[in-house]
Amino acid sequence: MFVDLFLALLDNPEDERLFAIIFEQHVNELYRIAFMKLKDAHDAEDAVQATFIALAKNFHKIRGLYDSEYPKFKGYLVTILENKIIDILRYKNRHHAENYDVLQVSSLKDDPEYPGLYEILNQLNEKARIVLLLRFDLGFTPKEIAKQMNVSVWTVYKWIEQAREALAEILEIEEDEER
Repeated sequence: MFVDLFLALLDNPEDERLFAIIFEQHVNELYRIAFMKLKDAHDAEDAVQATFIALAKNFHKIRGLYDSEYPKFKGYLVTILENKIIDILRYKNRHHAENYDVLQVSSLKDDPEYPGLYEILNQLNEKARIVLLLRFDLGFTPKEIAKQMNVSVWTVYKWIEQAREALAEILEIEEDEER
């Protein structure tokens, strides 16, 4: 990351000088925090970059905090970083969910072994469909699903239970319609 990119967002040379000092003092520590939480170098860089962009955009509001209360300022930076990390994790969760849905359900569409399965699965909500496919089609363990979706293992068990109940309701309704 280059501090010059962020300096373009600032209004005056004094702000630029102070921002450069702050950047040099905190960039490595913020990167370590982001990398520990995200476990991906590119995502960690994105989180730190987004943190410094947010800082630069609001620098005029918080400039005085740096001089007077250094520990508070560091806490402010870490709070911004943690919010950016949450944003990245949310985006990744939505993005992974969409990829699983498209790739796996569409691969079942023409499966002669299970005719009609595609239509039944499409009646489930997205979360239920993804959990069932990961667990029973791809053979993921609940622990692996939990890690992939950034939730607890108990949440995955609950989702599987809810998905099975929803699937049973759908099959019951279809059975009643055939009679």
